Amino acid sequence: SYASAHDPRIVFGLGPDAEPQIVRVRWPQGLEEIFDSLSVDRYHVLAEGTGKKPGDRSGTPATGQKQGAR
Repeated sequence: SYASAHDPRIVFGLGPDAEPQIVRVRWPQGLEEIFDSLSVDRYHVLAEGTGKKPGDRSGTPATGQKQGAR
């Protein structure tokens, strides 16, 4: 429709959880990343290439790039 907009955010509920959350993302290109230390009741911007590799405890971003703000 004319002058309409689509909200690109993905919003989901966490139920009664009040602790920091971990989010696993599988991007369209196939890269899988973990984003941790996410606080509840907030919006977070997750950018491809800024998360951790699944199983990586070193904090190394999945693409070897520096981690950005979330």
